[in-house]
Amino acid sequence: MSDSQDSQSLDKSIMQNEFKNEEQELVEQNQQIKKIQDNEILEREIRQTEDVEIKQKKDEEIIYMNVEQKKEVKVNYELIDQNSIKQNEWCCAVAFNKDQQIVVAGCNENIKVFKHNQGKLDQIQLLSGHKKSVLILRFMSTNNFVSGGGENAIIIWQEIGYHQWNCQQKLIGHLDPIYCLIVNNNDNLIISCSHDCTINFWIKQKQWLCQQTISDHQDQIYSLSLNEQQNKLISCSKDSYILVIEQSTQDQQWYVTQKIKVDQFGYRICFINDNFFIFQPYCQEQMHVYEMDSHRQIYMKTKEIFVNCDSIYCELLFSQQYLKLKCILVIRMVGM
Repeated sequence: MSDSQDSQSLDKSIMQNEFKNEEQELVEQNQQIKKIQDNEILEREIRQTEDVEIKQKKDEEIIYMNVEQKKEVKVNYELIDQNSIKQNEWCCAVAFNKDQQIVVAGCNENIKVFKHNQGKLDQIQLLSGHKKSVLILRFMSTNNFVSGGGENAIIIWQEIGYHQWNCQQKLIGHLDPIYCLIVNNNDNLIISCSHDCTINFWIKQKQWLCQQTISDHQDQIYSLSLNEQQNKLISCSKDSYILVIEQSTQDQQWYVTQKIKVDQFGYRICFINDNFFIFQPYCQEQMHVYEMDSHRQIYMKTKEIFVNCDSIYCELLFSQQYLKLKCILVIRMVGM
């Protein structure tokens, strides 16, 4: 009887050991499978990161190649004295329409409309609507254009006939002068900034209306720039901060995603492409280049470019303009 019990006990022990061994094997197999899966996930993330870096590097190479190609062809611009127009009134803003045939220019609180032909300007209309000086002008993709005044008004000017314009709508949403305006490519969004420290987003429905206001700046805002994809906005202010503002794909609202502290405030800022923008500090001989860090997904200052600035005073208005087809950045450097 004792031998039978011993035999059963031995068999039971053997079975338990076998079960433990099988259990251990399963655990090891699961660990091995998890390790393989983790490695696959890690490799996939590395490949994705490498793909982003490769794309960014290609973008940088394309920009560099374009710049180098343009260096080979020297372009000189000359002032056409005989076509220059002298006016006693202040002109704080100028804009061309899409086909370069129409020019609008500020004339104190009025707007002069010119027909442009091979550098010669012929005035065809004088528009009145602002109470103070016109500070900013922007054409839409059509011949309609937008103006911002030294009071607090934005005016939408609609072409009502051949080379004739009329006030379509006046937008009142700011408390102080309008310093910069942007119109998106679809002509259904206007972004404005003001001395009142706010950025307004105006959308086109039956009428234009203010959809959103961002009040993160603590001082007057001088300039705005929209990226190529039209989903990122940058702004510069007297508070010595650059804001990066992105549009959400979910609710289409705009949110501040980055605040960049600068040593010296500036009047001008401009996107070159989605990954690069240029900031011009006030009365300094360097332009600051900011690039997107692909790992951290934030903009970082990467270099400074020397520019000739022989003035100790600089005026605001006249935003930077990047001419993509010619790879030329146009900047106003000296005071008025």
